Amino acid sequence: MTGAPTVTGRPKPPEPRNRIVLWAAIAASLVILAGIDFIFFPPPSLPIATEDAAQILAAHPAKPLYFRFRPDPSIVVIAFPTANQQSATFNRITALLLRAGTPHDRVLSDPELAAVIRTSVPFTVAHAYRAQDLVRFFRLMSLDHVAPNPDERRLHLLLGVLHWFAPGAVGAIVALGPSDQAARASLLSHALANAAYFVSPAYAVYAEHFFHDSLTLPEQALFTRYLAAHGYDTDLTGLVVNETQSLLCFTPAFDPAAIGLAPSQIQSLRTRFLQKIPLHWLKSPGALPLDPTRAWGPGPHS
Repeated sequence: MTGAPTVTGRPKPPEPRNRIVLWAAIAASLVILAGIDFIFFPPPSLPIATEDAAQILAAHPAKPLYFRFRPDPSIVVIAFPTANQQSATFNRITALLLRAGTPHDRVLSDPELAAVIRTSVPFTVAHAYRAQDLVRFFRLMSLDHVAPNPDERRLHLLLGVLHWFAPGAVGAIVALGPSDQAARASLLSHALANAAYFVSPAYAVYAEHFFHDSLTLPEQALFTRYLAAHGYDTDLTGLVVNETQSLLCFTPAFDPAAIGLAPSQIQSLRTRFLQKIPLHWLKSPGALPLDPTRAWGPGPHS
């Protein structure tokens, strides 16, 4: 009779105590490696100054500059050196969030974006973007397997520096491109008012009530038609309300004739809107590049 057969196969797993020692050694190694990585390869960061509107307007950068807006530091302004760099950063985001005729549930590929730009009215040159919408953009970009360009990657880095990927983060990005100083002042005022709608729930409610309760239906239709002609998706009610309040009260270069209202009608609506505005920095002297309480003359609006 032969002896009992020898059992072969996988080696016996380590005892629990040995397992603990093993995992402790691995964890210690990771901590050491992380420390080395932090010392020699520190996480990237972006310098962000806190400035008022006049100081932001005075910047004519050779590379993108980043500013927290002093009256409300949850608003961050990016001053771009070139229109091309601004467009490369935000065109795909604009298509997702604002444009008519483009999908709002996925990110356009490079060929799709190029086709939209070729066949549509020019993309907006001044707008604010809500923090949560920017986070959603980058999540969709990952899900849709769309590779970001270098400027989009820089924006992704900025959101990380601002900790906007954390749940419940509140903030808005404003883009400021190159132009003559009067146009930049008007565009910055416009976009800061858009940003106020995003970061202040009380202001958003006030603007919505004004649009629906103070504007007549024909006046609402005039603003909606104007925005549709400029490529905005007017099925997005919040977008229409936000753009209307900004055009009406905070865009000095806006021409009332473009809407179809007389200057006196625009001024009357503006005065009524500003009387009970719940966000005081929007009408505080010096907070915006130009005083929203004064009468503005007609001029081109971009």
